[in-house]
Amino acid sequence: MTKPRQLTSILWISMISLCVIIVCLMVYLWIGDEIRNAQFQIDNIRQTYIDSQKQMIKTQVKKAVDYVRHEQSLIEKRVRSEVKSRTYEAYGTALYLYNLHKSTKSLKQIKKVVHDALYACSWDGGKGYYFAEDMQGTELINRNNPELEGVNIMNIQDGNGTYIMKVIIAAARSAEQEGYCSYFWNKPEYPGKLVPKVSFVKYFKPFDWVIGNGKYIVDEEEKIKKEVIERIEQIRYGSDGYVFAATWDGDSLSGPFKGKNMRYIVDSNGVKIVDRLIQEARSGGGFVEYTAPGFKGQPPASKISYAESIDEWEWYIGTGVSIDAVENEIIQKRLEVKRTIQALVNKSAGVLCVFILISFVLVRFISVKIKKNLDMFIEFFKRSASQAIPIDQEKVMFSEFQSLAVSANEMAKERQNSEKALRESEKKYRHLFQHAPTGIYEIDFVKGKFINVNDVMCQFSGYSESQFLSMDPKDLFSRETLARFDKRFKMLFKGEELEDTIEADLISKDGELIRIIMASDYILDGDRLKGARVVAHDITDLKRVEKEKIQAEKVAGEQKKLVMVGRIAGKLAHDFNNILGIIMGNTELLLIDSKELETKKKLELILNQTLRGRNLTKNLVAFAKDQEPRQKFFKINEKINLVLTLMKKDLEGIALVRDDDSDVPDLLADPGMIEHALVNLIQNSIHALSMVEYPKIIIKTYSKGDNIFFAIQDNGCGIPEGYLKSIYHPSFTLKGSRDTAGAYKDDIKGTGYGMANVKRYIEQHRGIISVDSEPGVGTRFLISLPVIKKELTHKEKKEIQNGVCHFEKYILLVEDETDISDVQYTVLTQGPCNSKVDIANSGQVALDLFDRNVYDLISLDYILSGKLNGMDVYHHIRKTNEKVPILFISGNIEFLQSIKELKEKDMFVDHLSKPCQNKEYINSINLLLTRSLNI
Repeated sequence: MTKPRQLTSILWISMISLCVIIVCLMVYLWIGDEIRNAQFQIDNIRQTYIDSQKQMIKTQVKKAVDYVRHEQSLIEKRVRSEVKSRTYEAYGTALYLYNLHKSTKSLKQIKKVVHDALYACSWDGGKGYYFAEDMQGTELINRNNPELEGVNIMNIQDGNGTYIMKVIIAAARSAEQEGYCSYFWNKPEYPGKLVPKVSFVKYFKPFDWVIGNGKYIVDEEEKIKKEVIERIEQIRYGSDGYVFAATWDGDSLSGPFKGKNMRYIVDSNGVKIVDRLIQEARSGGGFVEYTAPGFKGQPPASKISYAESIDEWEWYIGTGVSIDAVENEIIQKRLEVKRTIQALVNKSAGVLCVFILISFVLVRFISVKIKKNLDMFIEFFKRSASQAIPIDQEKVMFSEFQSLAVSANEMAKERQNSEKALRESEKKYRHLFQHAPTGIYEIDFVKGKFINVNDVMCQFSGYSESQFLSMDPKDLFSRETLARFDKRFKMLFKGEELEDTIEADLISKDGELIRIIMASDYILDGDRLKGARVVAHDITDLKRVEKEKIQAEKVAGEQKKLVMVGRIAGKLAHDFNNILGIIMGNTELLLIDSKELETKKKLELILNQTLRGRNLTKNLVAFAKDQEPRQKFFKINEKINLVLTLMKKDLEGIALVRDDDSDVPDLLADPGMIEHALVNLIQNSIHALSMVEYPKIIIKTYSKGDNIFFAIQDNGCGIPEGYLKSIYHPSFTLKGSRDTAGAYKDDIKGTGYGMANVKRYIEQHRGIISVDSEPGVGTRFLISLPVIKKELTHKEKKEIQNGVCHFEKYILLVEDETDISDVQYTVLTQGPCNSKVDIANSGQVALDLFDRNVYDLISLDYILSGKLNGMDVYHHIRKTNEKVPILFISGNIEFLQSIKELKEKDMFVDHLSKPCQNKEYINSINLLLTRSLNI
């Protein structure tokens, strides 16, 4: 009896000692780990905060510096633009006065009128003025130095020895009869220093004069400096962040200390803050950490500032931020750690008590209940893992274990039956799983992987079973579908009712999106999502059919509406033009005879409104007509210059910035359509700027790859996002009575057809138009048009030579647009084609040439000058020759609708839309010739 008591005591003491040691060790490790983790977090918080603040202030300074450098780059361009514009205004004034008086006054009298008109003009506070000389170098107009009028200044030199008058006369005698002149000249504000100056002059042939004006570069630079400071003073970020600018001498140009020299400021450590900022800025930019003195009752604060230098102006630009805020967060973190340690100690005491209680119960249970029969039952359970051998009940000594042995033997027998039934069930499930007519898969969310998939699922996803089971489930679905799953899971855990099925986008092995409809059976473990069994049906084809049906119905309705609108617009425009013509003609006659100022003003108002009405009808007619482009080669920059000259008066008061790439190739397009599109786009920008204080339009041209790009950007009222898709719809406008936001002046109206025409013009040239806009910020239209080269490139020639090519053929080229026929003639007659080509510029010439010669192929335009079009030529050819290949070249909408039916009837006909690339043109000819030879 004493032996069990000794064993119990030993077990009891051992268990208590072990519990105390384990709990104390755990507490020690937990507290140490918490302290180390807290210190790491504190260091990380401080460093992360400082790094983020550094990055933020550096970004703000970089933006400001980039803005300054951008404005610096515009100085000379703005000077050149201004002097050229002013000279054009003077030239226009002189020409107007000359034409006005040439029939009523002598040449000398007209010169006096022009002299007085130009002499009276000045700008920029009297700094800007016009000058004029005759072609022999005699000064005729000089507002700044009137004593020089009548004096020959041919031999006057600038500070570098340049004969200024000779340079000016040379520019006037150039082929353009105008040009820029750059030289150095004295400026009163800079005594003893030569200052660069730019002038623009233009030859005035009626008087044999040179008219021009000039401007100092430094005057424009000072103006830009002022604009830059005003812009910097407006920069704000965060709650109270701002950007400041100052000179290398320490004089503040912006910020709270504007106008003061701050080099005297020293922090508590003796650091000269401004000197350090200037030093870092001039060395390429850098940070300065310091303790800022208290200003305006504020306590000293730890700060970081960043500055960069503008070397050309001897400025530096910077900003700073306080870093004291992070210390409060660190204090809170330390208090949190202290509370955590206290909680750990309290929990550990409770755990120790629980362990002691459990140990006592466990020792009592072991010593009383399982003293002799423990090994027997251990052996039984070991055997039960692999075989069901029952316990020998005769060897059990106590009645309590007799009942346990009976239960254990019954459990072994039931296990045998259950395993047999489970094997049968698994066999049935596997058969149904693999042979189901739909996709099935199982997913384990804990492991984040698929655990089962059937053959149907593998077939429409494209993956093999091994590939499918090795995938991350997130990679199988699109981002939108994953977001839909997350929302569904949240609803599941909230206890909300879910739909039985959900549609999803599955990404196949080939990267294609497959639309499926899914039914899921979720497996939950408490509040944890453990897995799911999913049945999926491929509905991609069904969805595509539905979408095509909806799109077809939409296109049909839209086409019907546009046809009706086009007919009404064309009829209205024709009748309205007749009315406007009568009003405009009679108004102009009344203006000629009108003497009274008030009457004249009213007549001018009527005339202006009729001109506006004419523009409206012009857009209506353009919208109503199905006009095919008449294409020519021209330079897009020259076309933009022409449009800007025509709209010069409308652009008054607007800063116009040009960014033109000189290497842009010639554009093959309809000049009138492109000009009309430019006028509409620029006019829209001018209207959008009507309420802007500092209006600006930026026009950029460049080429990239096989496309020419031009962009028109303004800082106007912008277009609300909800209307961006509607701006190309006929009759849509946000101006006039539809201007609910008050973004336009009251006298600005819209026709609603301008942008519809622009989009149609661009698409007729196989181009693309896109728009970016933000209300209150501005709008940017970007147009890209394909480049049509005037001959094949070396690479294209090599590709054609390596392919199936038919050389040295006899071809009839029917094309009435010379620029296009020249290009087609060049690529056909040069290598590798080396064909003989006859050109017909009308339908009648084409018929005459065809009747006299035997051709291997006909290249045929649909729209031709004269009475015969391309279809007339086609029918004439087919009367005598049913097999000669005919390649139609046309972008005409009416023809495009009929060519499909024609190609089904005539296998020797093919078609290309204008404009087409040279390689595309040659390849189409080769394919058509190959087809005709194989039939």
